[in-house]
Amino acid sequence: MTRVKKGERRSYSVEEKAAVVRFALASNNTKAAVHFDISKSMVGKWVKSLKTYLNDLRNRKSRRVGAGRKEAFPAEEKQLFVWFLQMREAALAVTYNSLKIEMLKIIAETVANTDDPTKKLNAINFKASSTWLKRFLHRNGLTLRHKTKISQQLPKDLEEKLLNFQRYIIRLRQDKNFPLSHIANMDETPVWFDMSGNLTVEEIGKKTVHVRTTGNDKNRFTVVLTCFADGQKHPPTVIFKGKRWPKSIPPPPPNINISFHEKGWMDEEGMATWTHDFAKKRPGGNKEPVLLVYDSFKAHLTDSIKKEMKKTNAYVVVIPGGLTSMCQPLDVSINRPFKIAIRRYWHEWMASGEVKKTTNGNLKRASLDIVCKWIISAWDEISPEIIQRAFR
Repeated sequence: MTRVKKGERRSYSVEEKAAVVRFALASNNTKAAVHFDISKSMVGKWVKSLKTYLNDLRNRKSRRVGAGRKEAFPAEEKQLFVWFLQMREAALAVTYNSLKIEMLKIIAETVANTDDPTKKLNAINFKASSTWLKRFLHRNGLTLRHKTKISQQLPKDLEEKLLNFQRYIIRLRQDKNFPLSHIANMDETPVWFDMSGNLTVEEIGKKTVHVRTTGNDKNRFTVVLTCFADGQKHPPTVIFKGKRWPKSIPPPPPNINISFHEKGWMDEEGMATWTHDFAKKRPGGNKEPVLLVYDSFKAHLTDSIKKEMKKTNAYVVVIPGGLTSMCQPLDVSINRPFKIAIRRYWHEWMASGEVKKTTNGNLKRASLDIVCKWIISAWDEISPEIIQRAFR
């Protein structure tokens, strides 16, 4: 922003005013006035008139308020936009879902505090629908920025492989008469300590879209998920990097299995441990046969693991390479909502103000006990109906 000499008058564009307002909200009016070399009273006036300036963002460089449908809760939407600015000023990602959740929190406060019966009724009936969100984004000059998806390349002989796989499964199930509770799918899926994702709500036209993380977006661990065709779930297994659970944090929560590996991956030893746990905890234990489907990952296919599977009465079916995105229930319908739930917990944690810092002032990643709680909660969110549909 151009400096103004004392006594000199000039006009400011909406973008300039918005920059001042964002700075003021992230710090205070006095610091904003000093930083931009303008009067504190002017900063205060712009902050109070925040909604007018935000509406103008639809017409860049304009000072006229654009037309459009009026919002039902202007004060609450203003509060939501202030929250959005604070999140983005801190470089925290803001998703469609997080905007809806925050708006519902604000509306709940309105219900509790207003004496106006009409407004209270309207607030009670407010749903934070996709239609409302679309209008809110338009009114405030916001958009969603995200990365394109890269799909798995399918094999050329897709139809033949798929047909042979399906025939083998049907024949094996008929021969052994497996009930749905004894047909399982297991898969390892990578998860990162930073789950910011590739999208955030941002102002239209903004050139740089920065999302703050703890710097652990490439630091990963492995979650092993197992489910049954009748909708049951086996407790998840997490494989962290390292050798043991840190003594400085609370012990692992129940209903989750913890393993360690120097790279945080599944290997032959980890697979043997999982096999024994699966045999003990699955329906019927190892006394009743089970049909287990998984992909062709090398740790699944060693001779020692094949022997362990036979000992524990497990009939293994390996999905042909290139077909996991079509034939593996966890890949088809379950891994994605599971990771979306973990990402939501990560965003809530980042926005909670409970993130600890290093001695240098950098953000620390979530501790292992917190991560395990996210995994358990995310796995609990996967309903039996979702799993049953995935096996069809």
